[in-house]
Amino acid sequence: NFPSTMQLPHERAAHAAAANDNTQMVIHGGSAGTTTLADDELWLFDMSHNNEEKSSWRLIQTLGKTPGLRYGHSLAFMKPYFVLFGGGSLIAELSNDVWIIDINKEQPSWTKVEMTDGSPAPSPRLYHTCGFAEKGDAMGMMIVFGGRDSSENSLNDIWGLRKKKDNKWDWTLAPVSRDCNCKLQP
Repeated sequence: NFPSTMQLPHERAAHAAAANDNTQMVIHGGSAGTTTLADDELWLFDMSHNNEEKSSWRLIQTLGKTPGLRYGHSLAFMKPYFVLFGGGSLIAELSNDVWIIDINKEQPSWTKVEMTDGSPAPSPRLYHTCGFAEKGDAMGMMIVFGGRDSSENSLNDIWGLRKKKDNKWDWTLAPVSRDCNCKLQP
């Protein structure tokens, strides 16, 4: 239970969330009902005090342009950035844009990432999943899998977003190992 004086995010579904370590999580956007979207806000849930009673929500004030109202998008943490990808709006437009933000800056601001080299990119989508690869051939990439397209078809592709040494970003088909030596536990 949070103190009644603490500002809290409004109820929502189909929002994006990601943790930057074991003590902080951010959420963005989502649906606030069948015909409305949640505010275009970035909220931080801070558990760094390692004490449930001191955990808190805080609205992160951002400068400049934002990703806009959307739902069904994703967030991943690629140090030092939270990376937002895709999603949809109420006017039935799906996107495949990428936005980054460093919440540790004194005045955080969203930056839309431009892919300048003409490389292929995932199609616009929503309800996909993503995560950051820390090991293997995809190490250092944000991996995006699946989702739905504008015709509500399920997607079965895997993409990797990477920041190259020249500070440019690009998409690549994610490396996939079909020989994983996985054993299912009963």
